[in-house]
Amino acid sequence: MVPSLPNDQERGRGNLSYSKREVFGMTKPEYEWTWKELPVGNVILEPGNASQYRTGDWKSLKPVLKRELCIHCGLCYIFCPDMAYGPDSESCFIADLFYCKGCGICAKECPTGAITMVMEEEGK
Repeated sequence: MVPSLPNDQERGRGNLSYSKREVFGMTKPEYEWTWKELPVGNVILEPGNASQYRTGDWKSLKPVLKRELCIHCGLCYIFCPDMAYGPDSESCFIADLFYCKGCGICAKECPTGAITMVMEEEGK
């Protein structure tokens, strides 16, 4: 048997409280939502929206480039799952640390070992 939900009078008493959220243009308490009104999770509704967010703040490792070893092949750019790499004025590919998550794929794919992963310092 499914327990009944409190009506508006019962909710006013005790510690029962429910938040209201916008669901498809209408505001109703969460306990009144049907399964069809629940927001879809784990789905990207707007492609390319990661550039709007600084997603690299939680990394523990960061890539460091040794410019003298870089051959400008661009493999770091190609293999980076976060598209955090871009060319600088010297045609070296540099990681944008606002978006890099520190996975280390770039360092693993670099044929000359020009990229090394170092510990990210706290507070920086």
